[in-house]
Amino acid sequence: MKKYLLLIMTVAIIFFSCKKENADKIVTDNPTLSKTLYPVVFNFSVLQTNGVKTNSLSTLALKDQIKYLHYFVFSGPFEPINELKPFKQKTQKSTDQNFGNITDSLPAGQYSIFFVGAQALGNVSMERKIATDLYGVPIFYYNNSSIYDTFNKRLDLIVSAPVNQAVELTRITTKITIKLTDQMPANAATIKVSFEDFPVGADLLLNIGNHRPHSDIDPYPTATFSFPVNDDDKGKTGFTLSTLVWPHFYPTISIDCIGLNGELIAHKELSRAIPQLNANTNYIFSGKLFSQSAFSITINDEWNAPVNVPFSLPSAISTN
Repeated sequence: MKKYLLLIMTVAIIFFSCKKENADKIVTDNPTLSKTLYPVVFNFSVLQTNGVKTNSLSTLALKDQIKYLHYFVFSGPFEPINELKPFKQKTQKSTDQNFGNITDSLPAGQYSIFFVGAQALGNVSMERKIATDLYGVPIFYYNNSSIYDTFNKRLDLIVSAPVNQAVELTRITTKITIKLTDQMPANAATIKVSFEDFPVGADLLLNIGNHRPHSDIDPYPTATFSFPVNDDDKGKTGFTLSTLVWPHFYPTISIDCIGLNGELIAHKELSRAIPQLNANTNYIFSGKLFSQSAFSITINDEWNAPVNVPFSLPSAISTN
């Protein structure tokens, strides 16, 4: 039994670790694949955000959008009756000279390939969605369990000759913006926004938060994002905050104002006018936190054109 467990751990380490950032890792010996290798080249010439396309042949433009480019190769096409077997993975850093161009060699065969444009290091876990599923699907997690602006592309590829293909990534995150229209109290210290039933991973097949069937007594943990209230904010209206989440159905989104001594000053739950939050969409909730007035919601599904500055760190997140 110990030898069996050690074998499992060894296979996992081979797949999910990398001695060099750009080293190829072949993680399975699939006899159905040909031993003949063909060169494959993927050129990330376009990065899609809001319909405005950024030419990533300019290395600086791509670096301003993503810091890591993950490349996950699975042998076999995705079908419900077919098992995706991890075959190879690469990670490019924005500091790499060839960032935005992946060159590889693959045996003849069928593959499902997933590209993830990320702001931090992450990895894929194969997870079954329901008990009756025969095989798992790829779920992407950031190593630090945070949520960043993230882009994805799935490619079903048949390799029988050299491949040279452009790849377009699309955003798979959702932005939540909250605008408080009443005055911020003088004793306010922190505004917290909580999301009930919060998935930490993203389903790379559906480009949504990792939804798994669970009963009301077994939801995901609630995630809380904290935003400090500065002295300049007190006594003024218009306090605005934004955070990124995975597209998902959140039963409750709540806002809390915490005082200087840790006391709860105000609490409000946002009405759910939308059953499912969509990717690449900014949902703007606007209203009064410190009175009984309801929040209104508007939807801006086109984000502004990207600004060429380094991506900032996410808000502090905790789960309970």
